[in-house]
Parts: sequence; structure tokens; C-alpha cells
Amino acid sequence: MPFAFALVFGGIGYAVLATAETPREQTLIGVRTGAAYLLGGIASGGYAFHQYLSSEATLGAEAVLFQATFVAIVAGIMGLGLGLEAVRRNRTRQELRRNIEQLETTNSRLDEFTSVVSHDLRTPLSTASGRLELASEDCTSEHLDAAQKTLTRMK
Repeated sequence: MPFAFALVFGGIGYAVLATAETPREQTLIGVRTGAAYLLGGIASGGYAFHQYLSSEATLGAEAVLFQATFVAIVAGIMGLGLGLEAVRRNRTRQELRRNIEQLETTNSRLDEFTSVVSHDLRTPLSTASGRLELASEDCTSEHLDAAQKTLTRMK
């Protein structure tokens, strides 16, 4: 039970620490998380000591001390691992958001550029197409057919 207490509250503290916005919030949450680990270790030690003092005690004092220390250390490592993973996920999420915003901005600029270029090319293409049609009426040339195919492809 004490192990679960230390693990759960320590892990929650680090998970919240990973989402803190300001350094002050991070400090406060870090202190609270450290206190949760301390309480978990104390509870674990108290539980082990209680087991040692009970009439059905089967463990020696060294074993009880080892058990309490082991539980506190493992809870701390597990909580730290959970916290570091939460921090990594949060940073990855933030980086992904920045990349998405950057891509959306780039796509917006590209769409705007494409629209301007498309509009700017329509008028000269229409003019060239009209002139080519007039030239086709006045004379015949294989060059006019090639020019017409090229204009059609460009449209």
C-alpha cells in the first residue's frame, strides 16, 4: 500500500509538473511531488516497522529497513520515469504543434502565390490565344499549330 501511495502521487506530481506553464508552477509542483515521495517513504517505513513489531513478525530489523528503503527508492525511480516520459511527450506535442503551424503558414503563402501567379498568367495567355487565332485566319503555318498546342497545354 505505501508503495502504491508513493508511486501514484509521485507519478501524478511529475505528470502535472510536465504540463506546468511557468517556472514558479514547476517549482511548487516539484516541492509537492518531493513531499509525496517523502510521505510515501515514511509510510512505507512505518508500515514495515509496524510489521516488524507485530506478534507475527517473521523479518529481522535489517530486512525491514531494506524493505522500506527499497520501496522508497523504487517508488522514486518509477515516479521519475513517469515524469520524464510525460515531459518528453509534452515537448514532442509542443514541437508538433509548432511544426503544424509552420506548415499551415507555408501552405497559406503558397496558396496565395499560386493564386497571384495564376491570375497574372491568365491575361497574357488569353491575349496570346486570341492573337494566335487571328494569325491562323490570315495564314497557315506549322508553327501556328505548335504554338496552339503549347498554349492549350499551358491553360
